[in-house]
Amino acid sequence: IQDDVIARLQGRWDGSIKVTPTHHAELNKRLGGGWEAGCLYTLCGAVHMGKTEIALNFGLEAAEDGYHVLIFSSELPDTMIAERIDQMKMTLPANHFKLPRTVFQDEASFLAFVQNLQALKFSLMIDDTATLTPAYVRAALKRVHATWRVDLCIIDRGNRMGTDDKSYQSKAADVVDISNAIKDMARLVGCPVIETIQINKSVGQRSNKNKRPTLNDMAYDAGGAPDTIIGLYRDEYYDSASPNKGIVEFIFLKNRLMGIMDTVCLMRHPFSGKLLDLP
Repeated sequence: IQDDVIARLQGRWDGSIKVTPTHHAELNKRLGGGWEAGCLYTLCGAVHMGKTEIALNFGLEAAEDGYHVLIFSSELPDTMIAERIDQMKMTLPANHFKLPRTVFQDEASFLAFVQNLQALKFSLMIDDTATLTPAYVRAALKRVHATWRVDLCIIDRGNRMGTDDKSYQSKAADVVDISNAIKDMARLVGCPVIETIQINKSVGQRSNKNKRPTLNDMAYDAGGAPDTIIGLYRDEYYDSASPNKGIVEFIFLKNRLMGIMDTVCLMRHPFSGKLLDLP
């Protein structure tokens, strides 16, 4: 087994074990350099914490660096996801895409904006199949990876996937099976997988002021498979007078790879949702 340890160490040294870095040094320290091939990362949070937006941020960062990114979403159509990514890239408010007639004064300025959009180039693919199952995602990921090399896979709301097992056991058993299946496909294909998961809604009903997510808030027992679990928290959602407006807390609830269990704070751009390092 020691030979395997040395081989893995050598792989990290010479780059044969792929790591896709984020654009945030403090996150990279906790992740061991970035998203590591074959590992499953779970972003969990309550409603309105920005789980999808944050996952798309990481996809955009990887694509900007030339990595190939594959996104699965059963909730949002591909055009809406592309709009949100373009919005983050150009750091623009949503009304540029939703209400162009109120933003642009004439056709010339509108066409100039369209030309800027056409100039954006990303190594990014989106699968918006409405009914996802682990078997479908595994087959699609393997197919795309064989011809395009997927460096980072993102599965939005992974725990809402359908199960491959037609004999219904229970919701808890299904969630565990899905989580294990996503972990297996990460190892099989050899790319990092980021999934987003919504935690129990009861977190917002706590009597105390601390509504930050914990492992106990994860629905059912979905925390066993991921290598790293990061809880997302925005204080301004619960406290309109919060001094931490615009701050997103990345709370490391599980860190099998690095063992560092602390919190990294990043700034959310107020209009585009793009993640920025704190000044």
